[in-house]
Amino acid sequence: VNSLYLHPNVAPFLSRQLIQRLTTSNPSRGYIDRVAATFEDDGQGVRGNLGAVVKSILLDPEARAAIPATQFGKLREPILRLTAVLRAFGVQNGNTGTNGLTATERTLFQAPLRAASVFNFYGPDYQQPGEIADAGLYSPEFQIMNESTFITTSDEFWRRIFSGYNTNSATATSFTVPNTTAYLPSAMIDAIPTEHAALVEALNQKLLYGTMSETMRGKLVALLNGGMASADHRRKVLSLIHLIAISAEFSVQQ
Repeated sequence: VNSLYLHPNVAPFLSRQLIQRLTTSNPSRGYIDRVAATFEDDGQGVRGNLGAVVKSILLDPEARAAIPATQFGKLREPILRLTAVLRAFGVQNGNTGTNGLTATERTLFQAPLRAASVFNFYGPDYQQPGEIADAGLYSPEFQIMNESTFITTSDEFWRRIFSGYNTNSATATSFTVPNTTAYLPSAMIDAIPTEHAALVEALNQKLLYGTMSETMRGKLVALLNGGMASADHRRKVLSLIHLIAISAEFSVQQ
């Protein structure tokens, strides 16, 4: 174990994979070198200080650029997209303490601590066929995201986001709350503005940290003004949360 720990390849190997999990699938050689240097010496003569390594990854100039480089970023894993939505709206633990995150491998193809092998749910060198592979880039998380899993994941997000929604309208669908699944709190939803442009901006700040493109903003406002104009407020909010959660802008983290 000590021989492996001291091997010169360990620092760059671990640094690259930690960077891939935290910030970008395609870190530059300089980014990897800077993080590896921190692994080798945290500034206090300590090797392998993972707290210092993570800090180095998150505070590196490549990760903190106001305008990320074109190839900077990563696809969010399905389970992390779901937990991001739950966190954004203050979802509390269900009566099992799990937020209903059991057996998610059936639809999200991931479950916490339940990878099929010790090599995780995907490999660090996976390249999505097409533009990504042609550009010589890596896209690990795309190994569990394809035409089929995109549909099942989107459907599962819809079920979980709309869990607890109900209305007295005879024309609307009613949903019941599974007793093991927490859902988006009514108080949080009710606090979101009812005016359509303000509603979209509130969700932009809560889910996209203010980075929503004008194209996406325009389409969501048009949807609210058009086909959803007569829907109740909670249904409007939940529908937009779902659309944002399955969008490319939310799915790709930069």
